[in-house]
Amino acid sequence: MGSVALFLIACSSWLLIPHFAAAAPRPPIRAVNLGGWLVTKGWIMPGLFNGIRNNDTMDGTQLQFMSGTQSRYLVADQGGGATILADRTNASSWETFRLWRINETTFNFRVNGGQFWGVNSSGALVATATTPGPSETFQIVRRNSSFPTRVRIRAPNGLFLQVTGTVRANKVKNMTSITADRGEFTDWSNNDPSVFVASNVGNLYGEYQICNGYGKANATQNHRNTFITEKDFDFTASSGLNAVRIPVGWLIASDPNPPPPFVGGSLQFLDNAFSWAQLSSSSSPANFTGAVLDVHYYNLFDIKFDTLTVQQNIDFVRNNRSADLKAITNQNGRPLTFVGEWAGAWAVQGANATDYKRFARIQQDVYGNATFGWAYWTLQNVNAVWNMTYMIQNGIITLKS
Repeated sequence: MGSVALFLIACSSWLLIPHFAAAAPRPPIRAVNLGGWLVTKGWIMPGLFNGIRNNDTMDGTQLQFMSGTQSRYLVADQGGGATILADRTNASSWETFRLWRINETTFNFRVNGGQFWGVNSSGALVATATTPGPSETFQIVRRNSSFPTRVRIRAPNGLFLQVTGTVRANKVKNMTSITADRGEFTDWSNNDPSVFVASNVGNLYGEYQICNGYGKANATQNHRNTFITEKDFDFTASSGLNAVRIPVGWLIASDPNPPPPFVGGSLQFLDNAFSWAQLSSSSSPANFTGAVLDVHYYNLFDIKFDTLTVQQNIDFVRNNRSADLKAITNQNGRPLTFVGEWAGAWAVQGANATDYKRFARIQQDVYGNATFGWAYWTLQNVNAVWNMTYMIQNGIITLKS
């Protein structure tokens, strides 16, 4: 049985899936991305993160804290490099702290200037350390599951942070400080200066978060085993696709022992993909040489697409995308051009199945002029228009015409 070719393009792995007894395909190719498989992307499968304890405080989460007694936000004075105060009525970047998660309750808090929370010799909360260590490690203690945003913060000395001083009603403002000297007892009321209300204002959902959140033993194996399987390769081959594009992370270079918290094994699953591709074909490897210019086209992520109608989106692809692609395609055919990502997603509201078919068809027609081919983003996704399996099975994308 023949082997398959592997191409590394900007941390993406390529597998060609030749059909029948013919030689492996030459450009152009029709492919699909296996996004979210070997590099986790939360928006593709958000349910992956449901089993993480306290998944509203994963690594990289941005939190803001309001003092219950003062009704003021905590702020890194001067953005960092000084004390942490509780004297802001509104929250912005200086009042936002990014979590470096150690476990489900223990964190480092990074301020806007890049420094980390710590407690100085007089017991005051400061942000002066540029590298976190035990002295910059804090614990978030929640009231209970009914009031998860009502929290206390245990400092490295074992005591809790509390707001000291007052904010005056007149124009003279006392810069209210925070000290690590409150004991264990609390009634969780707004009269307790160690009680804060936490607001989550930003999350990250990626490979680091899932590995850090679940730990090495449970992080990714079930997902990698089930998200893409041999049946998916059979489906792509039978649907008229002749390649897959597999995004891989930089950490695959150190597999099977990547740096913590990442979990090894992605190289083995990439090897599985080779085997599955071989089983879906009986031909010899392709021999592509030279450079490929990879462009990504979405009628999204720019305000100019926000108000376009169905027909205007179709015309934009027919005219603008076609001209863009022609401009980067030299007459001698080098470098090869490749639309590495496109999808049936757009900003149009209320579009029907026929509209989606027309939009997908014009993209296939235009991107089919790329001299290397194209790849749809992606094979599996909880959002239907980003899910090529759904798009094919429901007749929105047709490849065998």
